[in-house]
Amino acid sequence: MAENIIPLPDGGYVITDQERELNLSFNIKNLYKYRLVDDGSDVVQGEGHYVPNVDDVSWSFELGWFRVSRVDYTSFVADLTSWEPPKDASDVGVEDVLLGVGPGYPSEAWRLFVDTRVFPHRMALHAALHVYGSQAKWCVVYKGIDITPTGEIISAYYDQSGDYVNELIPLDLVGNEKINNRAIKAPVMGYTSKAMNDGELVTAVIYNDQEQMISKAKLLVMNTNLVRRPSEGQKRVRSIELLSPYLSKTEPNTLLVPINVTVATLALRAKVTYIDGTTRTLDVVDEEANGKFKLLGLKYWSPTIIGTPHDLILSYALSESEEYSYLQGETANGAVTEEYRIIGTPADPARSLKLYAFPTWVSNVVGYALEYWLYDLNRSVARRVPKGAIELSEESSPFDGLEYTSTQHLTFGVNLKAVDVEYGDARHTQSSQIALLRDGGIANSSNWKLRFAGNQKDWYGDKLQAVIKASTNGMSFINVMNGAANKTVWLDKLFYASEPLYDPQTESRAPEPTHFIVTTKTRQVEVPIGQWMNDIAFINDLAEGETVYLKWIKRLAGGRDLQLGVSGLPTHSQ
Repeated sequence: MAENIIPLPDGGYVITDQERELNLSFNIKNLYKYRLVDDGSDVVQGEGHYVPNVDDVSWSFELGWFRVSRVDYTSFVADLTSWEPPKDASDVGVEDVLLGVGPGYPSEAWRLFVDTRVFPHRMALHAALHVYGSQAKWCVVYKGIDITPTGEIISAYYDQSGDYVNELIPLDLVGNEKINNRAIKAPVMGYTSKAMNDGELVTAVIYNDQEQMISKAKLLVMNTNLVRRPSEGQKRVRSIELLSPYLSKTEPNTLLVPINVTVATLALRAKVTYIDGTTRTLDVVDEEANGKFKLLGLKYWSPTIIGTPHDLILSYALSESEEYSYLQGETANGAVTEEYRIIGTPADPARSLKLYAFPTWVSNVVGYALEYWLYDLNRSVARRVPKGAIELSEESSPFDGLEYTSTQHLTFGVNLKAVDVEYGDARHTQSSQIALLRDGGIANSSNWKLRFAGNQKDWYGDKLQAVIKASTNGMSFINVMNGAANKTVWLDKLFYASEPLYDPQTESRAPEPTHFIVTTKTRQVEVPIGQWMNDIAFINDLAEGETVYLKWIKRLAGGRDLQLGVSGLPTHSQ
């Protein structure tokens, strides 16, 4: 042989002989660089010095035999293809402990069936894949043929609760009650998070309870998603949809419900459409009731706040032995789902209400208390609500003014007659989320934040405060700029972040205010919106950490004011 030693830029070297006519056999550890093409991977391995030629043989005690199918003499990388010596009927070796592996190649004998319609994907090894030996206990499936520590394990096992256990698929005894079987086993159903193509090669390795390998077999992947099933007679569901006169004409998955319509009077129905074109229409029942159709999330919607969308899920329970989802396959809890949302629309603007609940600091003993404001879409009056008119829902925990570790979910009921006799005996219900972050005596940081509705996306109040500056003449100054770069940013942080009421049928958002009124327990100071960044002179009657309110108004040409909303800010002296 005329071997050539070629130095490499990194100081190493390779040994090649492209002129030889004989085919040689190399231990895979002696190859300079190689790639296992059966794995479908571009990973290059190797730490030896030899560069083989095409049709040479390479071997490994762990991985088996390979044929050199291609060599790149520029990078000196060899592509290795799995190879099995031919067998006859009497040629049974140690690797043939797996029954059924006789003449032919094991990779052509077995299948790994994968169903990717569920996640993690269900994975079943060939039903005839039996293992002899009472010591056999686990099966692990590797992608490709690399079963060394660098190989990729794709098998997983989950318990009955759906919790991940490990990568070891247990082996069960096979047979029946008439067979005294202690040594013939087969893998149970397993799972994988790896999606694979039909025909990809994997390797199943059998281990004993000391995690020592005692056998292995190669399998070809077969996806079963489109394979005809014994349950082909089942009716296959194509789609589900909600039926309601309140559905939007422009957004089919949106319910536009006037706020004076109660949930109980919606009388919703829904339709299921099958792949053969037939349909079935049924009533939508409450979440707790037994029924095929349910609208999840509807019971958490407050029909008294307009403009803010609330997410819903239409759920249809498949009959276990009669129905099957054509698009979604097997689904969580055996149900097909479709996303919807519901938006409250105004009926009488005077009855379209929003309750603002703001924390205000009291003391280290009491912590925070809540103060309330009520606005309506008529925009004619801004009402401060007496605490006696507020009741907490039976499902709501009481407000804790010293709770700094969790978000408090509160549902308020307002006796409207106690606010204004013009409302009569009506009642307004609204949910809020309040997070107290630290006591009111701590300045230069966020004291609290809140959401005025359970489905409000962003928090209001985070990193907001009003700064009080003392003066020598008995007056004080208050600044509510909060570091905003311009008026638009300031309004977004203080006004629009409080989600003021608006009519979504005629407005894209609430009107922009022309003035704001700085409001304390006993005093009010009106300020044009153009002075939003200035220090504002006022007589200070606020304690440290107490909340000051900015009442937003829009002044019309005739002098009439629209009451748009209110924003609360914790106050801190500078």
